[in-house]
Amino acid sequence: MRTYIKKYRLNTVQSIIMRWAPPTENNTSAYLKAVSSHLTFSASEPLRFEQRSRICELLRCMAYVETGQWLFIDVIRRGYDMATR
Repeated sequence: MRTYIKKYRLNTVQSIIMRWAPPTENNTSAYLKAVSSHLTFSASEPLRFEQRSRICELLRCMAYVETGQWLFIDVIRRGYDMATR
């Protein structure tokens, strides 16, 4: 996620998912709809990697769409914290 936001300058849920699950390989609109339905913020709002709670929420929702299981938020927060060291 850090690379997507900082290196590739993808700063919305929509742009991140377009790269993560491109239409040539996925039903990107369904993926975006599924992730967005669980977010507490709009998928079109600009994101910054420093927004820890939003980034962790996005990662948790994406992991749910990928696996069908909710990861513990503490696990995701630890990963985020490791990426910011």
